[in-house]
Amino acid sequence: MINLKLIKVLIIFFVIWIYSVSIVLGQTGYTLNPVSGADGTFEIITIDGVNVYRNSGEEALYIYFLSDIEVSSATAWVEITYFDIGESEFFLQYNSNSNDYEMANSKIAADMQDTKGIRTAIFELKNADFRNAQNLGANLRIGALPFLSMNIVSATLYLEKPLTLASSAPSFTMQSKILSTSVFHWYVPEAGQLTGPWRPIEGRENWTGEPDWWKSQIKQIMAANIDVMWVHLINHSENIRINLFRALFEMRTEGYDVPKIAPFLDPLIIWYEKPKIDLSSTAGKDSVAQQYIRFFNQYFDSNTDVYADDYLAKIDGRINLDTWHVHLNMDNISSFSRDDLESRLKNVFAAEHPVFNNGIYMITTAFSPEVFTFADQRTPQFEINEYFRTSTFNSLTSLQLKGGYWDQNIRMPGDFLMRDGGKPYRSAWDEVSNSIDRIYLESWNEYDEGTGHYAANTDEPYIHPGSQNPNTDTWSDTNDPYEYINTTAKGAAQWNNVAENDAIFLDNTFPASMKSSEEVTAFITVRNIGNARWKGSDGYQFEQVDTGIPIFADIVMVDDTKNDIPTFGGIFRGRPITFIVKLTAPDSPGNYTTKWSMKKDGFGWFGEELEIVINVESATAVDEENVEEAFPTEYSISQNYPNPFNPSTIINYSIPQNEFVTIKVLNILGAEVAILVNKEQPKGNYAVKFDASSSLSRQGWGSAAGSKLTSGIYFYRLQAGEYAETKKMIILK
Repeated sequence: MINLKLIKVLIIFFVIWIYSVSIVLGQTGYTLNPVSGADGTFEIITIDGVNVYRNSGEEALYIYFLSDIEVSSATAWVEITYFDIGESEFFLQYNSNSNDYEMANSKIAADMQDTKGIRTAIFELKNADFRNAQNLGANLRIGALPFLSMNIVSATLYLEKPLTLASSAPSFTMQSKILSTSVFHWYVPEAGQLTGPWRPIEGRENWTGEPDWWKSQIKQIMAANIDVMWVHLINHSENIRINLFRALFEMRTEGYDVPKIAPFLDPLIIWYEKPKIDLSSTAGKDSVAQQYIRFFNQYFDSNTDVYADDYLAKIDGRINLDTWHVHLNMDNISSFSRDDLESRLKNVFAAEHPVFNNGIYMITTAFSPEVFTFADQRTPQFEINEYFRTSTFNSLTSLQLKGGYWDQNIRMPGDFLMRDGGKPYRSAWDEVSNSIDRIYLESWNEYDEGTGHYAANTDEPYIHPGSQNPNTDTWSDTNDPYEYINTTAKGAAQWNNVAENDAIFLDNTFPASMKSSEEVTAFITVRNIGNARWKGSDGYQFEQVDTGIPIFADIVMVDDTKNDIPTFGGIFRGRPITFIVKLTAPDSPGNYTTKWSMKKDGFGWFGEELEIVINVESATAVDEENVEEAFPTEYSISQNYPNPFNPSTIINYSIPQNEFVTIKVLNILGAEVAILVNKEQPKGNYAVKFDASSSLSRQGWGSAAGSKLTSGIYFYRLQAGEYAETKKMIILK
């Protein structure tokens, strides 16, 4: 109930809004409500059946929002759900103590590369203090650059870090078919490797090393059905590796089942031109262990959720570690034992991450003259220039696959393994059989040596001036930038023992109850966990399984214009998609058990089945009438139904004793536009009908008589004695 003392302040209407509480995966969120101003007016429009707040008018650069609770000198989080914004920078400003929000604190969410469909951005507001906000009584404002329509579905305030769509993930077993690739992290626009022959499709200058760029790379890796990334572990460009970890975390919060990671130790770079380390000494053992410790500390600093451990690559519960040629920079290698490394990792991490009690799984090179004696897997990696090369160790057969290799831009004569339009790589995948246990791609993005599998420009390869590089080559014989991604995805799907079609549910907003004939919009987030990519044109859809249950809902096809489908040709494995379902309740009250699942034309139902019980209640439309004989024990006013509505809606309320009751309707500015009830009433349960299309004078609208309400947000307020409660409703015409 509203603190009545707040009613005395100047902006009386805004402070009497009772906060709307939403429960998101078990946490409490407080709805932030939009308000309009000189540079922040807004309107409500509908996109794909979803009502959104859009900034409107030539001068409307922002939308302002008001908190329903007081926040003072605390860390808070704001979750913005938005729809179809486009490429831009999305920012939030808060802690303004004047009308000039340019002096406010700012937070930017720059991941705006593909915002078709519903997306979420979470802003952490440190030292948030909403008590002194002056501009229109608003606590924060949201804008986009360039000034695009923002299409905000909702804004929610959390006083603890909000839980998200991040989920658990199983460990691999010795029997798992695992596809890995090495990932390098020294890229910024004008530094790092710059002279590779195959330019990225987005341009090498756009390899920024920032989290947004990493997200685009991770999506490509996922679209290739790759399971594990061996992340380069060197002692410079550390911030770029941290950005990768941050990108992985942010994608997991959005529902992506991202690839697992393992550290790839590069002794040649770490100890370059330094004395060899002595692995018979404590200092030498510490030096090796410290490299891995640094990697995991960076990862855990960026991945702070309870599922962080799940996304470390593990086999039978043992943490995967990888290393390249140890013989080049280390002496007394045989003196370094498994326990030397495991005990050091355990001492640092096991208290907070018990997985480090399980030991390690060490992956090394296949053909080095000397490796760690406790190696569990030996895989060809940066050792041999062949499209297809296997190695068997500990009864485990590992395969290196290469799309090509040529490094004449950086050294002559160098090595040359031509792409030839992708034919040799396709042929290499054709050789893969079930006898192969592990496959390693060399590499994802080793740029200067030209071994990458990323999406690349299909023009002539880049020849660095002065390199005397005599070679020419062709990336794809079909001019497909995604040549190696698509070949890898197809080959992996034939080998990896993953189902073609499979799905799990991450979240939904199905209602627990509905009124007879009520229409409700529900959001259902599903993750693809099968090899096949989902497209509407291939018949992929979300649907009610038992159509005999009379909760009416349309079949929802996958929309091929959204969710990266134009880029990747479908919803790839590990990617989430949110469906918007319009439900219509039957006329007859009762409990209805509904079942929902994914379906493909010609294949049938697949994946997890979601069972939802919906209680349908009678929607008795009465006006100022006592609707039940049983007397209530407390005051209450229900959410109107339907909502949004056009033109009429029903409001139920209860009073436990005889009171003078008023129910008023207010517009977004707090002006009174209707009086629905204004009289003494005996205790009881009541329902009142509000018809927005009626002549306003018939509902007590005084000077506004003869006009009609426009689409938008309105509020209705019950006052019964000292009890007061306010709720929001939306007219949508």
